[in-house]
Amino acid sequence: MQTKVYAFTYAGKPLFTNCSEGEESLAFYGVLCAIASKVSTLLSEYNEQDELRYISAGDNHFVYLGRGPLCYFGIASSGASPLAVYKTLSNLHLQILSILTRGVERILLKRPSYDAQNLMGGTNSILQKLVERMDGTQGLFDSIGYEALPLPSKTRDKLNLFFKDIKTPNVL
Repeated sequence: MQTKVYAFTYAGKPLFTNCSEGEESLAFYGVLCAIASKVSTLLSEYNEQDELRYISAGDNHFVYLGRGPLCYFGIASSGASPLAVYKTLSNLHLQILSILTRGVERILLKRPSYDAQNLMGGTNSILQKLVERMDGTQGLFDSIGYEALPLPSKTRDKLNLFFKDIKTPNVL
């Protein structure tokens, strides 16, 4: 199963896609940006707390994630849940933020037409691998395992002592 992923600024400037269509997919960014803008306008008229998450059409799921000046679309065929695609888009957003930094996000908020794609450098293969790894339900399980577990300080101290006791000498 292959999820098509599109990342772009709210002004419609492309950042990343895992599609091989090249220029054809670039024309698609305008359509995705228009859909995101129209739906967010419609939803804000009804309730400020509503937001577009996904649209199901037949066996396909069109998942949307808006984070500040950055927008992400994932298009998945049957077999992928909207939640799995949403997790993929969330992880893609975090990776793009780590590449661009929050400073660029502030620039995009002030100047939406700023072209941040040049700042992505040679990171396309990293983002491709991330999307490939997260594709489908396996990625959903992988990403859940990385969430931090809040523990009381007494429990953390006990675990710390336990791991110090079983530490192998001369091994980091």
